[in-house]
Amino acid sequence: MLRKKLYVLILVLAVMFMPGAALAGNVTYSSQQAILLTTASLTLYIGSGSAFNTMSVTGDTITVTVGSGDTFTLVDTSAVRRLFLVNNALLGTCTSSQSSVNLSPGAATTYTITVPGDATCANTSTSGSGGSGGGGGGGGSSPSPAPSPSPSPTPTPTPTPTPTPTPSPTPASAAPVGAHPNGTLINDNGTIYLVVNGKKRGFRNPEEYMSHGYNFSQAVAANDTDKALENEAQPIAKALDGTLVLDKTDNRTIYMIADGKKRGFTSAEVFQSLGYKFSQAIPVDLSDYPASDPITTVEAAHPNGALVLDKTDGRTVWWVLGSQRKGFQSAEVFQTYGFSFDKIVPANDADMALAAGDLVKFRDGTLVRDGEYYFLVSDGMKKRFASVSVLETQGYQTGNAISASLETYTETGSIQ
Repeated sequence: MLRKKLYVLILVLAVMFMPGAALAGNVTYSSQQAILLTTASLTLYIGSGSAFNTMSVTGDTITVTVGSGDTFTLVDTSAVRRLFLVNNALLGTCTSSQSSVNLSPGAATTYTITVPGDATCANTSTSGSGGSGGGGGGGGSSPSPAPSPSPSPTPTPTPTPTPTPTPSPTPASAAPVGAHPNGTLINDNGTIYLVVNGKKRGFRNPEEYMSHGYNFSQAVAANDTDKALENEAQPIAKALDGTLVLDKTDNRTIYMIADGKKRGFTSAEVFQSLGYKFSQAIPVDLSDYPASDPITTVEAAHPNGALVLDKTDGRTVWWVLGSQRKGFQSAEVFQTYGFSFDKIVPANDADMALAAGDLVKFRDGTLVRDGEYYFLVSDGMKKRFASVSVLETQGYQTGNAISASLETYTETGSIQ
């Protein structure tokens, strides 16, 4: 059975697809077609051969429904070469001349696409290639992503009482003199690294980078000492524990990342009964992630990295880490890890039976303004900037600082 399509031919001059316009009726482009995003002052291009059922542009948002077996390609040929936020997942392939995203769903799918200004090829270049195929995906379920109900109101993390702090020991592997402190994101000519234990750790792709809650404006320009740092023993940062992932190798199996491994779900019922939603999964290639035991029951504690809401008070948020549940010192601490409240799921009895660990402090690399001074949290302690001028010379931005008290943090040295 043949499917009738409308073929749009671009003759002599390209026709600009303007915001507010819409197309429907199984459209295929036989040559490249321009789309103007007015607010961003950006022209994108629909790739030749792209096919879709419907498409509309509202402001700087493109909404397109792509049919089963069709491919829709979006290209940015500007010097900036932006990446694309597709259904809340950052996607894109970069070359020296353009960035692009190809959408080829197994079933008709509607995509909402925007182009965030701070996500570009220049600041998401990878620092290493992906590994070869790793452990198989034993135990993974194959739930098809489906609309989830609107989330109920989310709580504000409420910490348990803060214990009297004890001085943290000086780290054995502090960053060398001249390098940015541990916890800092550095940008080495387009490649972003995290300074860890006086060495640097890279990121392979935007999806794994974003799973850690980082944004691109946090990275500072690498200096010569930073560039000379050795690669850390774990040279690549994979997806953060607790991340729900749609495996890009088949585009249908959802895993939870825990302890650096992928854990499947034996059924959609187990997945949903644990409080998870299909819409929370981000697409990542998991071919080199080792497989771990599948999640088979709702009676066990949530996997390592999960955020769970206390059953007793309905207010305290716990982070399941290392067979413990850890509270956060404050809502500000919670937010510095890039967490959002929609990732929180109800705790079960097994979660609540876990021993309560130390309170989670600000993430290393967090810029904090405490009173009249600016500090950088590094190795669990605070380093004071000698002045705002020094802060800016080091590449940090005062706009990234959060206002909070660091009274319980040990001060170690200063940044000159």
